[in-house]
Amino acid sequence: MKFKSLFFFLLLFCNDVFANFELLGYTINAPIYIDKSSIEKTRNGATIWSLTDYPEIRVINGISFSSRVQLDEFDCVNKLSRMNVVILYKGNMGKGKEAARVSEHSPWEKVLTTNIGYKEFKAVCP
Repeated sequence: MKFKSLFFFLLLFCNDVFANFELLGYTINAPIYIDKSSIEKTRNGATIWSLTDYPEIRVINGISFSSRVQLDEFDCVNKLSRMNVVILYKGNMGKGKEAARVSEHSPWEKVLTTNIGYKEFKAVCP
């Protein structure tokens, strides 16, 4: 009985934080996923968590990682986007040890209709 209780407890509380990602599309380098359940409306737009899952280990400034999870913000009125948080993970699909974290706003950029960011924009700003 103790084993069943422990199993249920672990199943209930040890789910992955990023469990609701669905495939949005592909870039040249990797597939991009978004978590629609994470959408939070702001005054002129919304934020959403996205995930990039690299097929091979990447190294930037000596930091190796296999996936990147980021909080993207969109200004739906002016068609702008920026990153607010970027978390790099050693494992694929936002799993494994956290390799690095940056929590600062990138500059606002125009949403281009020719890239995957536009599909994310349309998911957040219908």
